Amino acid sequence: MKPVRFHQALDAEVQEAARFYDSLRAGLGNGLLESIEQATHDIQRAPTSCQYVRGRVRKRRLKRFLSAVIFENQDDCNHIISLAHDHRQPDYWLARLTPGE
Repeated sequence: MKPVRFHQALDAEVQEAARFYDSLRAGLGNGLLESIEQATHDIQRAPTSCQYVRGRVRKRRLKRFLSAVIFENQDDCNHIISLAHDHRQPDYWLARLTPGE
């Protein structure tokens, strides 16, 4: 298994999303965090089973949420670059890609 590396902006992005879901219903933010943790585990275990996006970029959809974990399947690691909502600015993360992707 390759290690997982996280983009520097990811933590703030995830915390903002968790706060948003908690504002809708208490505890829903924790559900999001658990879903992200499961997706991260799935990415580490079997990255090529995740949906292809482009180049080395793939995504792992989250259960119960309209979002996906976007990552680059790099030679030395799986670089998680974004938690992307399916409908709100779905391609904003393109600027975070490694040059050449």
